[in-house]
Amino acid sequence: ASDKDIWLTILGDGALTNGGMVSFKRDLAEAQMEAVRAYVVSEANK
Repeated sequence: ASDKDIWLTILGDGALTNGGMVSFKRDLAEAQMEAVRAYVVSEANK
């Protein structure tokens, strides 16, 4: 799976809800989740 797919599984599908992270599927569209991923990657590469 690609990084994008994994990101969407975590943020959208709630793959980490058992660890306390909520799903953002009701609050963010897929394009918005991708924009958050791009921001996180950009910040990590600084």
